[in-house]
Amino acid sequence: MDTTAKEEYQREIQVSLEEVNRLLEVGQLLFSVLTSEEIEELQKLLSSNNKIGNTGDS
Repeated sequence: MDTTAKEEYQREIQVSLEEVNRLLEVGQLLFSVLTSEEIEELQKLLSSNNKIGNTGDS
């Protein structure tokens, strides 16, 4: 691993409390409208190594 890659790997990601709370709110909303089967499917999708949406387009 070269120096640049190490620096990028070691960079800390900072999130605000507001961002965490917003994420929790979205999770609660999804939990309230999805069936248990849909929740299981979403968990599988999110735990896989597949990129979702345009996350790999940069």
